[in-house]
Amino acid sequence: TLIIEEGGSISNSRRAIDMRGNDNTVTNKGTITITGKGYGIFGSNVDNNIVNNRGTIETAESSTGIRVSGDNNTINHYGTINMKEGGGVSIGIVLAGEDGEKNTINHYGRTIVGDDEDIAISGTGSGEDTVNLFSGSEIIGDIMLRDGDDTLNAFGDSTVNGNIQFGSGADYLTFYE
Repeated sequence: TLIIEEGGSISNSRRAIDMRGNDNTVTNKGTITITGKGYGIFGSNVDNNIVNNRGTIETAESSTGIRVSGDNNTINHYGTINMKEGGGVSIGIVLAGEDGEKNTINHYGRTIVGDDEDIAISGTGSGEDTVNLFSGSEIIGDIMLRDGDDTLNAFGDSTVNGNIQFGSGADYLTFYE
């Protein structure tokens, strides 16, 4: 378990937090800043991890706020992810699971892209991604869920100012009051 307390900060040009192994919990209540082409919170081929972002993640151009691949990972996003304008594509949150792997984003906070090339939420693998946009959450940017059987649940008073794109697979978009 790793906790960045309110008022705490981590700044790095590559990977501010690199989750290794399974069954980790990372909670950010402070500020994570990426100064180069890197990741705020990164986990590759990890299972059963929980990321709680209650603070702020600031990314440089061509960077990613939170990225996980593997199975049964959950991202609870209550805070803010701000992406800097500039060259290259930046992504707020990436789920990169493979066939049969299931990962979830519970989005309560704000994700803001820097420019038109940037993506707020992306499912880059063929896993079965679930994105829950809870009441009061705000996304300024696109949601791109690619291959796999993906689900997007939008609850009343959640806002997406951008495009929502699904790839191949049996995908579901459900609106709730």
